[in-house]
Amino acid sequence: MHLASLKQTNHGVEFMKKNKDKSIKFTKAKLQSLKHTEKLEKYFDLQCQGLCIFVHPAQSLNKSFYGNWSISKVDAEGKKKTSGRYRYICRLEERSLEAVKKYVTMKLPDWKKTNSTSHKIKTIKTFVEAYKASAAGRIGLSLFCSAISSRITKEKKYNKDR
Repeated sequence: MHLASLKQTNHGVEFMKKNKDKSIKFTKAKLQSLKHTEKLEKYFDLQCQGLCIFVHPAQSLNKSFYGNWSISKVDAEGKKKTSGRYRYICRLEERSLEAVKKYVTMKLPDWKKTNSTSHKIKTIKTFVEAYKASAAGRIGLSLFCSAISSRITKEKKYNKDR
């Protein structure tokens, strides 16, 4: 299997160029003719960027449309890592091919935004800050602080009496 190569688009986002034998022109007849095999097969549309179909193994006999895109990030060593993302749309028989293509064309920019690597990274600190900012966090924090304060006071008294 060939490694995916990258190509630059006018929006600065990189997409994986699919293996040529898995990229086909989606037509109703062509999609119906795709055979179920022993493993999951993914086919990508040549005419609609971001549209693919999963042909599930023979026992399930499902064919499902998915939106697809990729995100790139640079790891700690400075190497660029690209990973693919998929979003389920519907089964082959549920919507017309034209409706699915319009839906993918309309929603793809939003999907890319929600999965970009530029979002704020969640750490323990961000969760603690969110908890402190919430009403439950303020009440819980004040109860915790008063319990600690009372414990310290009791320990001071105990140490004085000794």
